Amino acid sequence: MRHLRWKRKYVTGNTRIDRRNKVLAHLLHTVDQEMRTKEHCQDMEELYQTLVKVAEERFSKGEAYVDSEGSDEAIRDLVRTSLPLNARDTPACRDCGICDLFQEGIMDWLQQANVSVQPGGGPMLGNNKPSQ
Repeated sequence: MRHLRWKRKYVTGNTRIDRRNKVLAHLLHTVDQEMRTKEHCQDMEELYQTLVKVAEERFSKGEAYVDSEGSDEAIRDLVRTSLPLNARDTPACRDCGICDLFQEGIMDWLQQANVSVQPGGGPMLGNNKPSQ
């Protein structure tokens, strides 16, 4: 499984954007750690890998891209089209709780930027917020 790590090359110099990107990277790291310790469905694996690709694109394109409407839009669309996972409430579901953790974290992250999403959301992964 490929995971995302924050790299110095992702720093834009804009404190607001860098902080927001670091929160997204931390969320993905937290989900990655959960996926390594719990049995989960293939749908969760695929959603995670897709989001890693979208996040890497966001991080590598810099400040102008992140400030554009399309940057958060790609993540919002991914959430809308992928959640709830198809495996949810089927025999393929491992009832691991990772998709709930992911959904709460990503929706909170989107709402922090005043991006409207479908109902839900919650606190950003409890006390696992990244240090600044």
